[in-house]
Amino acid sequence: MEENGLASYVELEDGINRLRARAAINAPIIGSTPAICARNAEKNIQVSINIMRRWLISHALFKGLGAINVAISLTIAALAGKWMSAFLTQKIFNYSNTQRKLIFGLSSSHAAATLAIILIGYKNKIIDDNILNGTIILILVTCLVASFVTERAGKKLALAPQYENVE
Repeated sequence: MEENGLASYVELEDGINRLRARAAINAPIIGSTPAICARNAEKNIQVSINIMRRWLISHALFKGLGAINVAISLTIAALAGKWMSAFLTQKIFNYSNTQRKLIFGLSSSHAAATLAIILIGYKNKIIDDNILNGTIILILVTCLVASFVTERAGKKLALAPQYENVE
């Protein structure tokens, strides 16, 4: 079965990530500081974003906007639905805005189940390349959004006095 577009980039990215993991395991940990670890994580995120940006530009120019339209539609629908759920939870349980953001951040990433469902559909030829590629972009965007929102809200919640309403 021939894969093109983002599907081939996913295999490439998977191989690169495996090499990075091996290098991280084999690298000496002595002398590493949290700042060095943070810089390495930031570089890895930047590399992933650069690969995705190059793919988006080349895919839009040469193969059409199908996958990009699917990705934008899926991402907006997924994040809006998760935000509405977090908002309703906030109102029902009288949570603060920071607690709502934490709920949103913890629940908004789509990765394991989404990827499994999409790959089964793709292998059985139920969905096409545009849906597969759009879903992979959805996973990337929602994981990044979830990480940043959870980090911000978690820090704010951890630094707030325990019995005060956090805003």
